[in-house]
Amino acid sequence: ELELDCRIGATFGKAYCGIVGANNRHEYAVLGSPVNLAARLMASKQNPGILVDEAVMLRAARHPFESLEAIQAKGYDKPVKIFKPRESVRKSWKSLSSNFVGRNIEMGHIANAAKKILKHKAHAEMVFLTGPYGAGKSLLLAHAVNRVERACGMSLKT
Repeated sequence: ELELDCRIGATFGKAYCGIVGANNRHEYAVLGSPVNLAARLMASKQNPGILVDEAVMLRAARHPFESLEAIQAKGYDKPVKIFKPRESVRKSWKSLSSNFVGRNIEMGHIANAAKKILKHKAHAEMVFLTGPYGAGKSLLLAHAVNRVERACGMSLKT
């Protein structure tokens, strides 16, 4: 097994995503209260793997969540309600077709992120996978995970 400690903090809200700084010295950043809270949830001692805020829990109401003791997060006057999923929400793909066509660029980005982590060149990597409903994001990710698992000869825990 990979023996990776993976913790996720998920929040919902408005944030700025773009370039910050002057022309001669700038960076790409994601800023805002939801981003800060997600980082605090991710790093929380109470995080068993995935923690979400109330906004995410309400939007994902079809999935069962367990309420945990509210945490006092930096920058918040009142304790923040937090929740953890009660069960895995990973979609089960009965069988993945071996003739997955296209998406080579996207598949390459995901594979490169996995390679950096597996070769210990990075502690973490992030890939943003966005697109309209029904565009095949979940299927792409399922194929990418399957490809990484086959290449490494292991099963990735999710």
